[in-house]
Amino acid sequence: MRKSILAVAILFAISLFAHSCKDNTLNPSTTDSEKYLSFKGEKIRITKAFPEELFDQTQQQLEAYINSKLSRNARETSGTRLTYNELGTILNRNLAKYPRVNYDSISHQDFKRIIVDIPSIKSMDDALLKVEIIFDYYNTLAKNDVISDVVHLEKRKAGLKVS
Repeated sequence: MRKSILAVAILFAISLFAHSCKDNTLNPSTTDSEKYLSFKGEKIRITKAFPEELFDQTQQQLEAYINSKLSRNARETSGTRLTYNELGTILNRNLAKYPRVNYDSISHQDFKRIIVDIPSIKSMDDALLKVEIIFDYYNTLAKNDVISDVVHLEKRKAGLKVS
């Protein structure tokens, strides 16, 4: 397995995953433009196109998902590894799209987005109590963006057609 894929997987495992809560079931319900799921006991909003399998993945499942997005040629081509700077740029760019949450504070702007994306959260105090769930939710959304960017960049560096 290429080092860059392993680096992405390790980076996610270390920096993006918080401890799991006991209720990790996904119970789908849908509307016309979006989908709602139960994630760690909270109702969350995702787009219909978002891959549900990204929620509650193990390290091995994440690696398999990333590999499924790379063509065989991209996996086998040597010399196309991402640098830590490239990966850091991708991570920072994608994480900036989502609310930042801390155990002691959430900005008013970020809170406004959180209550739309996780409608069961009704107050700032509630959000602060559920910061690990919020963190996991937004990092899972970011994970999809990061994987897409990593795959795109690796294919481009390998000289393969980028779709």
